[in-house]
Amino acid sequence: MPYYDGNPVAVHGSPTATVFLINEAPGPCEAEANIPLFGSQGGNVYRFFRAARIPWAAELPEIVWPSRPVGSYKIRDGALEERFCKRADLLEIRRRYMACSNAFNRWPKSSIDACDFIRPADEDVLSNENMSRLRSEVSVSHEILLICGDAAWLTCMGVPLKRPSQFEGTKIDAADLVTINRRLESSFQHAWYMGHTRRWSLHSQKTLTVLESVARFAGWL
Repeated sequence: MPYYDGNPVAVHGSPTATVFLINEAPGPCEAEANIPLFGSQGGNVYRFFRAARIPWAAELPEIVWPSRPVGSYKIRDGALEERFCKRADLLEIRRRYMACSNAFNRWPKSSIDACDFIRPADEDVLSNENMSRLRSEVSVSHEILLICGDAAWLTCMGVPLKRPSQFEGTKIDAADLVTINRRLESSFQHAWYMGHTRRWSLHSQKTLTVLESVARFAGWL
């Protein structure tokens, strides 16, 4: 069973944003900052949205995304501080256009002193408390859902996804979308299973194609 960090990580994004992204669970960077997709996975999202030439992302300045918890950097120079500041600016822009959350909102690790990451337990992901939390984060303005990882699929569908790697980059069909909206008390009009954000680079072209479709449906183009 995972040990869960005591700091719950809240949804990051505007309730008036069009896109809602559910990742698996926060890691040490996210637990420290209290922002989903703050560390290396946030860097993946940033790079792929830029590569897809989504206007609000493609116009952002290019930076080397800091991938470790801020507190782990022993040497802090002006260049690193500038990267931190630019990341904060980029995250503020991101939150206007999309909301980011997690299937479970606390960092799961192997023990209290560990700095690793393990998958959250299914029973915790499906608990009434966790599902109520996720439902409270979704607004009527969130029309497009990106499901990132099998734990995120579990929250949305209530059952595990068999052979999830085969479904990465796949649009959710109408029947499954009905199930998702019933479970999350949401009104999503389009949804995709993306695979966990750390896997996006394993099928880069498929990821970019999905993000281009997202941009069209969201009215970003």
